[in-house]
Amino acid sequence: MAVAKHPKTPAEILTRFTEHPDRRLPLAVAQNPGAPKDLLIQLATQPGGRGGFHFNPLNLAAVKSLLTQEPEVAIPFLDRCLKFPDRPSFSRFLVLMNPHIPSSFLARYYKSWFWPERYAIAQNPNTDRDICQQLTQDPNRIVRAAARDNLK
Repeated sequence: MAVAKHPKTPAEILTRFTEHPDRRLPLAVAQNPGAPKDLLIQLATQPGGRGGFHFNPLNLAAVKSLLTQEPEVAIPFLDRCLKFPDRPSFSRFLVLMNPHIPSSFLARYYKSWFWPERYAIAQNPNTDRDICQQLTQDPNRIVRAAARDNLK
């Protein structure tokens, strides 16, 4: 696990770890700050098991690493991540909390009926000032407080 997470582990070894039957190793590779972009893209698009594609911890970890390393490469994955599932979810909440997410993505979801998503947007440092201002009038007091704090 330590080798899979170490930022200086060679790409060839990280690739082998992604094929290991112990699913903790590919997850550690996805969280590795030194994992190559191509490998992270592969992990971000890996099917989640029965029932076809869905975002799972491995996909989300890879998207998060891509977002911190190369935000422009992560944008198509963010779009898929936020649209799946169509209803609010904890995964979407975590994506909206990420300080590296572009403000354009935050702007799409600031009117969500799910207050934790509005809270995530209200406290995110990338949220546009106008959207934060609107969220200071949110029906939920936690969202309002987060938006006010973000405007300071």
